[in-house]
Amino acid sequence: METGESDARATRRSARTRRKTVKAAELRLENALHEIDSSESSCADEDNHVHLEPPRAPQPNRTRRIPEGLVRGKAANENAEHTRARNKVEGQNLERTLAAILGALEDLRADNSALKAYNQELKTAVEGITKELADTKAQLADARAQLLELSGELRAQTAANGSPSYADVARTPPSSQPSNLRTLSGTTTPTTITDTPYCTIDTSRVEETDRQEAQIGRIREAIERELRTIEGKEKWRCAAVTRDPKDTNRIRISCRSEEELREVKEAAQKTAVRGARILRDQLYPVRIDNANRTAVLNEHDEVRLEAAQALGEENEVQIAKMNWLSKKDSGKAYGSMVIYVKRSSEAARLLQGQYFHINGESAYTKEFKPHVGPVQCYKCQQLGHKAFACTGQQTCARCAVSGHHHRKCQAEIPKCVPCGGPYESFSKNCRILHPSRDE
Repeated sequence: METGESDARATRRSARTRRKTVKAAELRLENALHEIDSSESSCADEDNHVHLEPPRAPQPNRTRRIPEGLVRGKAANENAEHTRARNKVEGQNLERTLAAILGALEDLRADNSALKAYNQELKTAVEGITKELADTKAQLADARAQLLELSGELRAQTAANGSPSYADVARTPPSSQPSNLRTLSGTTTPTTITDTPYCTIDTSRVEETDRQEAQIGRIREAIERELRTIEGKEKWRCAAVTRDPKDTNRIRISCRSEEELREVKEAAQKTAVRGARILRDQLYPVRIDNANRTAVLNEHDEVRLEAAQALGEENEVQIAKMNWLSKKDSGKAYGSMVIYVKRSSEAARLLQGQYFHINGESAYTKEFKPHVGPVQCYKCQQLGHKAFACTGQQTCARCAVSGHHHRKCQAEIPKCVPCGGPYESFSKNCRILHPSRDE
């Protein structure tokens, strides 16, 4: 901005200098025209004087001399020639002066056009800065309101019961209890701020040209404007709009109920900026050990369709999905599985109670720790990719021979594909998959 102002000042100084040059040239032109008029008047007077003077009579008996009238006429002609030559030179000077004046005028026009273009650029820049400043003020106001709301809820929660978080319960060993843990009764419902349902919008893939429309204030305005078109919601406002502290590209819109969450997701889908994604709800995993196999899996070793809803109602939680962790072809009546609940308070309650009911039979709850290790393909048994992207042949995970699945394998001696050891390719004894384990 400072560089632009200095250029503008220099352009104005140059324009003033050219205007002074033009005025001086006009003054010289006026003086030249005045001298030309004076010279023409004097020449006319001299010519008239020569013609009006009568010739003198010749003097007899004297030496012959050139008549005085001829001398004067010759002198007048010489003066006229001199005047014409001087006028010609002055005319040439006048032409050069006019050319300089015209050049200065063209320069002034060019400078004026440049100043107009620069002023337009400055006006556009000022309008953009003013718009950004207004958006920033709106975002700061929203953030301040959200912080006040969150701090009030946190203070109320701490003063009411001091309920532990999901992370606190998950870090607590089964044989001990957290120091701030309260006994949950049938009349006590844990309430934490993470129980609030929210819609998450990921803006990390929004292009730079659309970044302005992906600001938190613009997204909030678009969703509120969309929901206010619904009858009875003419004055509806978002409960809170915040950024994910772990990923600032993710914007979370807090909702007051599951129904409102559904409506907010629909509005977000309709008003989403190009490149923005509406993420699915955050889920909280809990591992269940000693689970009855027949209550979870059907005759095809697949999770029963009604199992999630039935077990959720039995344990008073909302189960979004569940997976069986143990080997499905082992033939054991009991195994381990993982369930994903929608609320952190429900996950904390299950971990705190240490039991999970399955058709009246109790299983044990435990913190779920996902396996971290090399990615293995369960089609070719090799490492570095997954089955959906595999281009190799089906290889048995038991005998390492291609052409059949390990469930149909009749080989007595197993062989690991990754390391060649005498065990299955997915065995925990594999030193490639589990390098920290002792063989």
